[in-house]
Amino acid sequence: MFRQCLPYWQDAYPQSNSNIMAARNELGFLLTALGQLDKAETLLQDNYRIGLAASDRLQTATSALYLGILHRSRRHSARALPLLRLAHRWFEESYGTSHPSTATALGEIGIVLALEQQYALSEKTLRQAIASLEKTHSRVTYEVYLSALLMKRGAHREAEEGFVRVLETAKYASVDLQPAEALASYYLACLYRLTNRTADADAHYRRAINTYRSLARSQHPDLAAIAAEYNDFLNDSRIVRR
Repeated sequence: MFRQCLPYWQDAYPQSNSNIMAARNELGFLLTALGQLDKAETLLQDNYRIGLAASDRLQTATSALYLGILHRSRRHSARALPLLRLAHRWFEESYGTSHPSTATALGEIGIVLALEQQYALSEKTLRQAIASLEKTHSRVTYEVYLSALLMKRGAHREAEEGFVRVLETAKYASVDLQPAEALASYYLACLYRLTNRTADADAHYRRAINTYRSLARSQHPDLAAIAAEYNDFLNDSRIVRR
């Protein structure tokens, strides 16, 4: 429905108008979430260029944020980090340090820092973002990534508590938190596989895969990667049981 509305908005507003730029940004973010990364990148990059030319700082910052998230999802940290830092700086200058947009950009920076193996700084940044987003459901995404970082650093109990807390939040939330639920389920499966809790790992791999499928993300690269990992897990599990 969102995509069907876009041509009418484009007819009603010039491309440089903030309203149509906002619509294009949200469509780019939606395409990223659906795994249509090439289409999303073209749209967001074009919007970023238009925003710079029009001196529309807030919409340009939003384009930079969403482009940063897209590059992060491809694990292109060198491309993601400058865009996320620009978005964070412009949101902070416009809205202040505690605004959700500022905190979201900060959380994304924290995720990318983990990709660059700057684990201590990543943890500090993620915790700061979560604290700023404490009263919003947006925090759960960064709670998942913080817990994944703790798992990587060997803090298995704290990581498990974080993942379970996210799943409980998603269960009772009044908004759709399925993307965070899918991610938390996947990382819990990884944790249980690592700690030889085979049955629990199996259940959470299947939960993650089913949640991704329910989001109509059958073509999403994350789903393909998780499904392949699950098959590998099943083969390993059979070897262990022999």
